[in-house]
Amino acid sequence: MHNPFLDETFYAIRGKGAFLNDRSIQVKNTNKLKQCVIGTGVPHNKENVDYIVEVLRLILPKVRDIRRLGSPALDICWVACGRLQCFYEEKLHPWDVAAAKLIATEAGAAVGSYDHETSADLEDSLNSYKVVVSSPGVFDELKAILTSVL
Repeated sequence: MHNPFLDETFYAIRGKGAFLNDRSIQVKNTNKLKQCVIGTGVPHNKENVDYIVEVLRLILPKVRDIRRLGSPALDICWVACGRLQCFYEEKLHPWDVAAAKLIATEAGAAVGSYDHETSADLEDSLNSYKVVVSSPGVFDELKAILTSVL
């Protein structure tokens, strides 16, 4: 994943770690959601605005701040290198997240879905419907908030 604006290239090799411009990266270790800056996005189709606002209403008081970078892959890479501590978004495509999920996993992030009906037939790296990526210490708490709205 290359960010031309900052001249940064994120990449990973399964079993060998994650890197930013040839430097090893690790997710920021935290177990307090209140200290986390999280990234999210808004689906292009805004037919369910009430749901999106309800999720934000539940999350905002429980986190330090929220960012919207506009690229799910970049958001996930920022979790991998510790600039963000969490990311969630829905209605993505595998090409939006598959490579970034590998980078995050290799950097020590917890990666999953907050969909109750995630298909077991779908490779996890390709599952992109409701993606959640975070520091392992806050993964369960964030996922619980996200699934409470479903």
